[in-house]
Amino acid sequence: MARWEAQSSKLAVSEDGTTITHRGDKSEYVTAIMQPIMQGKEEHEYSITIVHSRYNDGGGMLIGFTDTNGAGKAWGLLPMKGHLYSVRNAKDAGSIGKQMTGKDLSSQVKGAVIKVVVNMEKRTVFYAINGEPPVGADVELPENVQMWARLTWPGDTLMLSNYESPEARLKLQQELENEQKARASAEQQVEQTQQAHAALAGKHWLLAVQTKKKAEQASRLEAEIEELREQLQNERMSREQSEQKEKLAQLAAVQLQGQVQALQTDLQAAVAKAGAHDDASAKANVEQIKSLQQEVTDLKKSLEEARAQSSPEAAEAVEAAQEQLEHHLNKRAQAQQDVQVANQTVQELQEQVTELRQQLAAATGMPAPSAGDSDSSLSSQLPLLLQWPLSRASGPLLRHGAPVLRTTGNYGVTPLGERSVLEMRMLREMWRRGAFGGASNPYILKRVEAVDPGEANEAFDRKAVQIEGTATANKKTATFGDPDGEKKAVQEKLKSRCVRAEALKNAGLVLAFYGTSHESAHKICEKGYSSCMSEHGEYGQGIYVTTYAQKACDSVVGTMEANNDGEFIVMGGWVVPGLTYPISKSVDFESGSAHSKFHAKPLDAPKRLKPPFTAHYVCLDEGNAILDGIRSNKEPVSDILVIKESLQMLPAYRMYFSTS
Repeated sequence: MARWEAQSSKLAVSEDGTTITHRGDKSEYVTAIMQPIMQGKEEHEYSITIVHSRYNDGGGMLIGFTDTNGAGKAWGLLPMKGHLYSVRNAKDAGSIGKQMTGKDLSSQVKGAVIKVVVNMEKRTVFYAINGEPPVGADVELPENVQMWARLTWPGDTLMLSNYESPEARLKLQQELENEQKARASAEQQVEQTQQAHAALAGKHWLLAVQTKKKAEQASRLEAEIEELREQLQNERMSREQSEQKEKLAQLAAVQLQGQVQALQTDLQAAVAKAGAHDDASAKANVEQIKSLQQEVTDLKKSLEEARAQSSPEAAEAVEAAQEQLEHHLNKRAQAQQDVQVANQTVQELQEQVTELRQQLAAATGMPAPSAGDSDSSLSSQLPLLLQWPLSRASGPLLRHGAPVLRTTGNYGVTPLGERSVLEMRMLREMWRRGAFGGASNPYILKRVEAVDPGEANEAFDRKAVQIEGTATANKKTATFGDPDGEKKAVQEKLKSRCVRAEALKNAGLVLAFYGTSHESAHKICEKGYSSCMSEHGEYGQGIYVTTYAQKACDSVVGTMEANNDGEFIVMGGWVVPGLTYPISKSVDFESGSAHSKFHAKPLDAPKRLKPPFTAHYVCLDEGNAILDGIRSNKEPVSDILVIKESLQMLPAYRMYFSTS
């Protein structure tokens, strides 16, 4: 540490060693030297302020250097003239040297600051007076020197400040180098994170393509299965017809055989009877027997003809039926194998469909239609986004396109009608539950226009992926003090307002509302929310939105003009909050203050959101003040979500409402 040492009893040194004062009662030379000794290749830098000069001209003052004992040759700047003087010893008046400044400090020397830089490696010294550029003294210093000063008039005072030792300069240089290394390491980590995010986005895209291909493959398999079923049915009917023909032929043969057996029985009975009668009767019986034998012969012939006519046809029919049956059985076995593979694929897709149905139910707050609501075909098992017409505004939720009517600007708009059943059900449910205290929203939602902001979709998706990566990486380190548990409860309340998005588990996705004019709504659809930034908000610099539709409506009614149909407008937009800092009264408000620590007055500099968080969230009471007691199951009347950047928001819906 540098400090003055007096070489005369008439020179006073302050307690901290930084100030020297002439305490004599007449004009005489008094000198002081300063520690430390300057040597080697060191560089020293300090400033001397002229606190007092008897005639305010710096007369009799010399500020410079001497050898290490303070009694030999010395050099010093005379402020009054701005010249460098050299003296042989402390009592020598000295000889004038180089002009060190172009200004004449006569009558204005009080308060002058003389900056001195000593370079022992080059053995030279530089002076800079009152902020002027440094001027070299053109002297060669000894190997070891000390700072030296000489005062002449009683009351003259000099003060040392801003001394910077070589050790301090070396430490500062090391700190700068460490900071540069840390910055380079951080930039490398950011680059690696961005690369990882890009790779993850590629995987997401590939997964979407594969899912679409699986759906198409499943549809084709369903058609093939149906075709196989029809073929099996036709083959079954053909086989049954062949079997019926064979049974009929066999039945005819059996019937003829029965008739022959009956005739033979009658013939035997007649012969037995003939043996018991007289000759005449016997002769008559013989004739009858011959007639019967002839009839039997004729019947046998008829039987043979019937067999000749029926049996070959039946045999051919049976043989053909057997061949066809074998062919059908082979095809059926192959078809059953294909059906088994297809059923396995369908089962996998059905599991994905079940998960998507659960996601959709969680997103809309209502049960999604099940497979039993329509038919049991594969199409009924596909995601609901393939069965219901949706607008592109629902892209961040389901990402499905619909015909878009172009309007002025670089965005599209689609009026949502009764045909958009699912989407309108979702929006009406979010409008209803966006009322104060859980009641029904008193404002009437008249109609909705879905917005497709064009290229802003891609920018929003990229930002969402980036925020998800940052939130995932900093999830454990982005902590905050929570002495009463209020912050955790507020954080959980925000999660309950978000929709379920598997790709944004840590960043979150929520539909937020922003009340505005019809003209401003058009600008938001065209250029995004950048014009909505609040510099001096109550809870920090950002874009203020709410998940309660009624609060957004209240901000419009009475302040904005309705259109010719008496309609006001609220913008509904998808928001990716990311790491969100929950505001609590015990931590973020000074005792007795009505404003949070993040509030900035109109003339003050804006206060940014708490790093590394990308959003602030606060629950409000009926008076729009912060609600304390979420941890005790108190329900907020409304809320405020403060977003750091406009790219975190995507305009999705223009929602027209009336007061009655």
